[in-house]
Amino acid sequence: MFPGRPRRVHWSVPDPAAGATDQAGHPAFQRTAGDIDARIRYLLPILAQTQEAQP
Repeated sequence: MFPGRPRRVHWSVPDPAAGATDQAGHPAFQRTAGDIDARIRYLLPILAQTQEAQP
């Protein structure tokens, strides 16, 4: 349940499989996974603060 007016945020993440060969594919997926991980680690504290601010 999302009280108030939920805000949508779009994260543009390049497709790691686009144009990747077998040799280049694995590092591309690792970079993408690292990018998503960093974004989620940044987002979680913000969500926790928002939740604490709710009455």
